[in-house]
Amino acid sequence: MTVSGFLTLKNVRKAYHGKEIVKDISLSVKQGEFVVFVGPSGCGKSTLLRMIAGLETLSSGIVSINGQEVTNVEASKRGVAMVFQSYALYPHMTVRRNMDFNLRIAKLPAHEIAERISEVARILRLEPYLECKPGTLSGGQRQRVAIGRAIVRKPKLFLFDEPLSNLDAELRNHMRIELATLHRKLGATTLYVTHDQVEAMTLADRIVVLRDGDIEQVGTPLELYHTPRTLFVAGFIGSASMNFIPLTLLKTDGNVSHLQLANSVTLTLPSPLPRLEGQIGTLGIRPEDIRITEGKDAMFQGTVLMVEHLGALTLLHVRFLEDITLKIQTTGSASPRVGEALSFSFLPDACHVFDQDGLAYRADTKH
Repeated sequence: MTVSGFLTLKNVRKAYHGKEIVKDISLSVKQGEFVVFVGPSGCGKSTLLRMIAGLETLSSGIVSINGQEVTNVEASKRGVAMVFQSYALYPHMTVRRNMDFNLRIAKLPAHEIAERISEVARILRLEPYLECKPGTLSGGQRQRVAIGRAIVRKPKLFLFDEPLSNLDAELRNHMRIELATLHRKLGATTLYVTHDQVEAMTLADRIVVLRDGDIEQVGTPLELYHTPRTLFVAGFIGSASMNFIPLTLLKTDGNVSHLQLANSVTLTLPSPLPRLEGQIGTLGIRPEDIRITEGKDAMFQGTVLMVEHLGALTLLHVRFLEDITLKIQTTGSASPRVGEALSFSFLPDACHVFDQDGLAYRADTKH
């Protein structure tokens, strides 16, 4: 069976005891692409990866790799290599033996095994540790060994299931750079599962946002950031997360729309929203799109509840109206103090409007 895309999923489903974990997912991945599956715990991302690997059977649907259907092909014959959250290294074997184990099982010639190990050890900077055992290595080194064991097999497809989640914050940041650099060197088709949207944003060519077993949106990191199609994606992608305020559309007058926020203050947007007139919904505004202003330029006022100094950036938590807390991002170290009044304005062109079903009506058209 020949299909488009290097990896293609068609109407893939997985159910356990009548409960759907993965719901009718279709997706195409290009050769050499780095695609990240992201979403909250329990959304089905790891299950989907395991079905692609052949470690889980499908309830229905088709999986194709490199133009060939592999739905019922056993995992060892799919030409994929998987790196797990746990390193799954053999503790009694050296790094070299861990990396060449599958090659020896496949009875590759000794000279070819030696060449592959040497090349991968050089790429991953593991040459000094080839005769060491995993117990003597750091977490980051052990994860590089697990990645090296996958690379030496020269698979058609790399699968990573939350490989950095056991590492501390500093090491995670370092390993993200390592993985991005490795992907550029190898140009290998890669699927990567994480619940960490920062990892997704920094590593992916495209991100697949999953929610309750369904695909919520697929796009580049910046597409998801600037033009989220749903309230869920808008809140999940971005750190600090987008601010949300309940709205009612009062009226559309020509090319402008008049909104009431939280049944209190009004906001005018330079965009017609005729289909929403009289309806409730949600206004979304990112922290960096709120400007601290003074005098007649100020749209709103609030009270500073908390100040987070993050070096070059400062994140203010501001009480707005009765029970809404806004996050406002500013540059530099100068900032108001807790308890002070603060005047601010929204950038109208950066406002996102979502209807009562959580679907984006209009996203930021600048981007």
